[in-house]
Amino acid sequence: MIRIDNQILDDFLLAVVNKIGDPTPAYNNLGEYLQLRTRDRFDSETGPKGASWKPIKANYKAYKARRGFDTGINKRTKFLRDTLTYESSRSGLLFGSPLDYAEYPEGVRPYMAIDARDEFEFSEILVSFLDG
Repeated sequence: MIRIDNQILDDFLLAVVNKIGDPTPAYNNLGEYLQLRTRDRFDSETGPKGASWKPIKANYKAYKARRGFDTGINKRTKFLRDTLTYESSRSGLLFGSPLDYAEYPEGVRPYMAIDARDEFEFSEILVSFLDG
């Protein structure tokens, strides 16, 4: 689970709630952004801070190539990437994958975190609800 502790975003979200009442539409937009951004991390094989993921072992890469699979990291079936989803409600946003093993790559190949760019984009999304 990602927990965001950012006073500016909290203030924007409170303003959205005060303006439109139900923040679910804002959470939907944040969830959509997270889904796309995290898919981009899988595609570029980089973590939230831009660091490249730990490479896979050469013998596993060769195995994948022999079997005709994508030889990239976490790309054999792209199932983990493609099961990332979000659920929005009045009380918040849940983001992740329903797969049991979704948490395992996090240690050496983080993909479920936010960085300064994400926080900026979140603020832009929330401001759009205040301007609209």
